[in-house]
Amino acid sequence: MNGTEIKEVETRLFRVPLREVMTDAKHGAHTHFELVTVTLRLADGSEGTGYTYTG
Repeated sequence: MNGTEIKEVETRLFRVPLREVMTDAKHGAHTHFELVTVTLRLADGSEGTGYTYTG
């Protein structure tokens, strides 16, 4: 390959507590929000990280 081969995938889930409970009509009470990250490492040593979150 030309260095674009995926060598490693790392996923992480973070649950971050909120100082105050947030409430909305659709989802109810929120005591935390969640952050999901994905890091891809390629065979050539380059890497990138993406994320998404709830809340």
